[in-house]
Amino acid sequence: MTSRYQAQWVSRGKAQAIKRAGPKNDTVLLDTFKGIILVEPEGKRWGDGAVLTPAEAAFELQPAWH
Repeated sequence: MTSRYQAQWVSRGKAQAIKRAGPKNDTVLLDTFKGIILVEPEGKRWGDGAVLTPAEAAFELQPAWH
């Protein structure tokens, strides 16, 4: 079974709250030039921003941006 993930913009305050909540083995916070992106299991809504489409996520998650 493969897990599906989504990328979502998250505010700095919410990112700090996620970090304080403790380690989540299935979540990654990435600091990019445009802001912070939360990569999480599909269907979760731990972030507070818009969920990126697959095309947007592929563009924003390129190594050149973070």
